[in-house]
Amino acid sequence: MFHFDVSCRRLLRLWVMALLSLTLTALHSHAQCTAPPGKQGNAILSHTEGEYAEGSKVTYECIPGYVIQTGSSSITCSNGAWSDLSLTCQKKSCGSPAEVVNGQWVYEDITFGATITLKCNTGYKAGGQTSTMQCMSGGWSGEGFVCEAVKCPLPPKVQNGECSLSEDKEYLLYQESIIYTCEKSYTLIGESQLRCTESGTYNTQPPECKKVNCPQPVVEFGMRVEGGPPPYGHRSYIVYECNEGYQMKGSSKIICEDNTWSPKPPICQKKVNCPQPVVEFGMRVEGGPPPYGHSSYIVYECNEGYQMKGSSKIICEDNTWSPKVPICQKKVNCPQPVVDFGTQVKGGPPPYGHSSYIVYECNKGYQMKGSSKIICEDNTWSPKVPICQKSGASCTGSLCTEVYSVLIQRVLMALLIPVSLHLSQ
Repeated sequence: MFHFDVSCRRLLRLWVMALLSLTLTALHSHAQCTAPPGKQGNAILSHTEGEYAEGSKVTYECIPGYVIQTGSSSITCSNGAWSDLSLTCQKKSCGSPAEVVNGQWVYEDITFGATITLKCNTGYKAGGQTSTMQCMSGGWSGEGFVCEAVKCPLPPKVQNGECSLSEDKEYLLYQESIIYTCEKSYTLIGESQLRCTESGTYNTQPPECKKVNCPQPVVEFGMRVEGGPPPYGHRSYIVYECNEGYQMKGSSKIICEDNTWSPKPPICQKKVNCPQPVVEFGMRVEGGPPPYGHSSYIVYECNEGYQMKGSSKIICEDNTWSPKVPICQKKVNCPQPVVDFGTQVKGGPPPYGHSSYIVYECNKGYQMKGSSKIICEDNTWSPKVPICQKSGASCTGSLCTEVYSVLIQRVLMALLIPVSLHLSQ
């Protein structure tokens, strides 16, 4: 009996201990958390562990290029679940880029991942192989950016001239210039100063140094009223005036350029006026009275009931009128055309003056022979007034009579030729 009680107590104790162990194991298993997510938004887990028991904490950090904006960087395991991550990360700013002399950065953003471009001022270009920078996690991707002045190659030397250029110069920079001068007794033709432009070329071609001496011009029946006597060097000028009774053809002022006069010396020719034009049934409405010298003009207008043939304006050129003097002829209207079985579809009502027109259209069941459009020219219709004839009908009217007449004549000729040959034998 004693041994039985002891055994029962031991068994009960073992059973209680086993039950307690199972309960603790179950409680421990229920309180553990699974592994937290490696990335949440723009944050990543800083490190991982094998197990995450109740109350465990893990820490997150922003991904490269991002920095903490607000919130806590840690989460906690509670009742087998992780708390929500309140951390928010924003793009890192690289700050304003360093200023570049003679240039400026063009950009819309200066945060992580943004690209900016260097734009140089007019006459300058970016030195180096690239003109862009990117905002990286460690800052801007480049440094040492510069805007260099555009270079122009040295211009050629000018024969019989000199230039203001030091011997050690290998090129000219943007806006730098060079000045040319000519040796004694030579004239500089062109621009004396060349300037290096933003395109890497000069604003003009190099000048020339030449000996310039224009010949003495001869203007018969004219006199020099301005300008000096010979010799006539570069840009020397003379102004001429014709003698009384003569008129000038050409420019009164001539300039010595490159050993020749520009424009050519003028000619003084005897004044011969254009004759008084006669325009019957017309009147002068513009232009002066005679005499009519060179370039004089007249504008005419025909009297009522008359129409003009030719140009209303004439000009006196080389002692004759150009174009020819117009003619005013009496207005005679074209007759009212008659188109049987036809209808007028375009053009106005009578009277039909010069250049009036009519367009006809045949009635249903009739077809047109001739042009549908006729124009009044010299008091007659051109082309002839059309005819509307019944579709499929035999030929009638004066036109068909003419056709039959021609056919009869040809038949008679064919019959009479053999007879005439017989009689002549």
